[in-house]
Amino acid sequence: MKKALFVLVCLLAVFAFASGVMAAQQNTTKSQVLKASGTVLAYDPGIMVVIKTSKGKEMHFDLAANAKVGSKVDRGSKVTVSYKKQGQKLVASAVAVSTKK
Repeated sequence: MKKALFVLVCLLAVFAFASGVMAAQQNTTKSQVLKASGTVLAYDPGIMVVIKTSKGKEMHFDLAANAKVGSKVDRGSKVTVSYKKQGQKLVASAVAVSTKK
């Protein structure tokens, strides 16, 4: 009886540990979409965009293969970039040109 109880407790401990590891992996694989706004310093269609925010910070974004980019993106354009962090890279999924003056 004690042996069966010991085996049951060990199995429950292994299951609890495995569940915690799987939950942690799920949380880290879901990346949050972030946004940044600023003025375009450089733009290479299909490759990358560099903006300067209103606080003076330069941000470099790689464009995702399926990124939606506004037709009037050019140096000096005011844009909002939707992006995700992938390791050390910032990968843009959308670049929208601001119509505000």
